[in-house]
Amino acid sequence: MRLNFPGRGWIALTALLLAVLACTVTSTTPDDPTESVTAPPPAPTAEPTAVLPTPTVTPVAGMIRRDNVDQLAPSETLDPPGPGIGSIAWSADSTRLAIASDNGTIAIWDMTTLEELRASDPEGGIPAAMVWSPDKRSLAAVSGDEVLVYDPGRLTVSFRLQGPTDNGIRIAWSPDNRYIAAGWFNSPAVVWSPLSRNPLYTVGEGNDAPDTGVSVDFSPDSRILAVGSVDGIVTLVDATTGELLRLLDGHSAEVRDLSFSPSGASLASAALDGEIIIWDPATGDIRVSLDDGDAEVYDVVWTPDEQLLATGDSDGIVRIWSTGDGSLLREIVADPTGGSINDLAWGPDGMELAIATGANVTIWRVDNGSAPAEPEEETEPEPTPEG
Repeated sequence: MRLNFPGRGWIALTALLLAVLACTVTSTTPDDPTESVTAPPPAPTAEPTAVLPTPTVTPVAGMIRRDNVDQLAPSETLDPPGPGIGSIAWSADSTRLAIASDNGTIAIWDMTTLEELRASDPEGGIPAAMVWSPDKRSLAAVSGDEVLVYDPGRLTVSFRLQGPTDNGIRIAWSPDNRYIAAGWFNSPAVVWSPLSRNPLYTVGEGNDAPDTGVSVDFSPDSRILAVGSVDGIVTLVDATTGELLRLLDGHSAEVRDLSFSPSGASLASAALDGEIIIWDPATGDIRVSLDDGDAEVYDVVWTPDEQLLATGDSDGIVRIWSTGDGSLLREIVADPTGGSINDLAWGPDGMELAIATGANVTIWRVDNGSAPAEPEEETEPEPTPEG
C-alpha cells in the first residue's frame, strides 16, 4: 500500500523523522560529546594518604603481657649448631627459629616439636644478623661483606648479594617482599631487589643522610626504611627511591638496632649510649626515652600488641619495658658471667621470648602452671628447585 500525504504534511513528517533520528544518534554514538552517560571519577590530584595497619592481637592464654611479665620463666634451652651464637630469627608464623653460630653454621628448629630440623655447612663468616622472607621461603643472613640468601628447605645458599668491603651488622626484609636492606660497621646501608638480585640504591647518596648505616628496619607498610648511623642519627628514607624523608637526632652514640612497632605508628632505636628512644616517625617527635644505664644496648624488639619492649645489653641483661609510660617491668640476667646479649626476639605470636647469649638460646614463656597445648601438625615447605 502506498501512502499519500499533502505537501505540507510530508514536510512535517520528514522533520519529525529527522528529529527522531538525531535523538537516536545522540544517545548511541560514543564519540558524541553530548552523550548522556555516567562520567568517570576524576583522576586523583595527589598521592593517597597512607593508612597504617593497626595490631589486631587477640589476647590468648600464654601470651606475654604487662600483667603477667613477672611470670616469665625459662622453658627450653636450644644448643647452637657450632661454637658460639651470632644471631637468631623467628619465622613470621612462629613455627621456625633459625640459630647461627660463630663459625657460619645455621640450624633451623621446629618450635612446635622443639627439634632441630637441619643445619647448614659452615660458610666461614659470622652471620651477624638473619631475617626470614615474609613468605618463609628464604632466609637471609648478613655475614662479612655479603648477604647470603638460603633455601631453608635444604639450608644451602641460593644466591649472594655483594656489599661494601666491611662487616655487616643488621639486615631487614621488607614485608612486601620487594627489598632487602643491610647495615655495616663503617659503610652506608645498601638496598637490593631479591628478585633481580641487583643493588637499588645506597642510603645517603645525593642527600644529607649520614654516610654510615649500621642498623636497618622497614615499616610494616614497606614504604619507609629506617637506618641508624654510627654518629647516633636515625635516617628515614623512601624505601623505593632512597629519598631522604626525615632525620631523627636523639642519640649520642652508634644506633645499633631499630624496630618499627607492628602498626608502624612508632619506631624504637637502641644505641651504645645506653638510651632507648621511642619515636613518632610521622613527626620526628620523641614519645618515650628509656635509660638502660651504663651498658651499651644492642637489641630492641616489640611484642605483637605493642605494649612491651624488650632490650638486650652488653652486660648480659634483658630488660622489659612498658611502652605506655616507659616503666621498667622486669630484668632478666640472661648471662650470669657478664657476657653480652647477642640477639633477642619475641615470638611473632607473642608467646615466647628468645634470648641468645654466647653459649645458647633460651626460650622464655609465661609459667601459668598448665601443660602446653598439643601443637598442630604442619607441612614442611618444599625446597626451592635448584637452578
